[in-house]
Amino acid sequence: MTATGKSSLAVTLAKKINGEIISADSRQVYRGYNIATAKITPKETDGVKHYLIDILDPNEEFSAGIFVNLAKTCISEIAQKGKIPIIIGGTGLYLKMLLDGIDMPKSKPDYELRNELENILKKQGTVALYNMLCLLDAEFAATIHPNDTYKIMRSIEILKHSNTSMSKARGYKNKEYDVLKIALGALDREVIYRRINQRVDLMFQLGLEAEARSFYDSNPNLKSFLSTIGYQEFVPYFKGECRIEEVVEKIKRNTRRYAKRQLTWFKAQKDIHWFNIDELSPEIIELKVLELCNQFIF
Repeated sequence: MTATGKSSLAVTLAKKINGEIISADSRQVYRGYNIATAKITPKETDGVKHYLIDILDPNEEFSAGIFVNLAKTCISEIAQKGKIPIIIGGTGLYLKMLLDGIDMPKSKPDYELRNELENILKKQGTVALYNMLCLLDAEFAATIHPNDTYKIMRSIEILKHSNTSMSKARGYKNKEYDVLKIALGALDREVIYRRINQRVDLMFQLGLEAEARSFYDSNPNLKSFLSTIGYQEFVPYFKGECRIEEVVEKIKRNTRRYAKRQLTWFKAQKDIHWFNIDELSPEIIELKVLELCNQFIF
């Protein structure tokens, strides 16, 4: 989950097991999207090589399919060095496609449809989108959490383009990798929410408003900007429609909701080793994770 300290854990782990890190984050791929995405800094990498960070300009398209192809190349490169690939990130669909062998149907982005769905979301809420998905494919809709807005919208897009059920449109391939899955969470969800709130406050201290303003001024209709938590909330403020205090609270609220969606997604996976940051110290978590990794690798 976001704000649990996974970046720091990954770096520590990489140094212990001779690993290199692949980012599975749908926004950290973009150059300049730094503060809003909590992108790891060169100092924080501590010399550990990171892949799939700062590889695209914000106006370039990125998707789960593109991620999978790039990540496979990175995995091969790391393995050829005799090192261990460590994939880190909270974008669940990316991880599932790469690691579980799901072959998603090919579907180009339909921005007109996406705008239409966004309008439905704003006016009628997530329930209306979920009901639309149920009409298209009730069986597949039952596998998605009714509040997982992104996946609902993307699924509607795929189903409308493929004109068939999701089970027919996509398929499963043999898994290509042996994988050890580790997740950080908390017994008390409020612990995560407090950490999120504190991190957002720090982001503003680091210059989040100026970072958002630079992208808005250069292209206020930039798709990746308008769909990124930490940027999209500034738009009404830049238009003079709200106060900065409202922006702060909206970013905190939307990030908390994102964390809740992450928890729902990853808790549905049955093969993940969970460690709670409010139950164990960072040092104990590091030791336990390292023990798991050594058992898995050797």
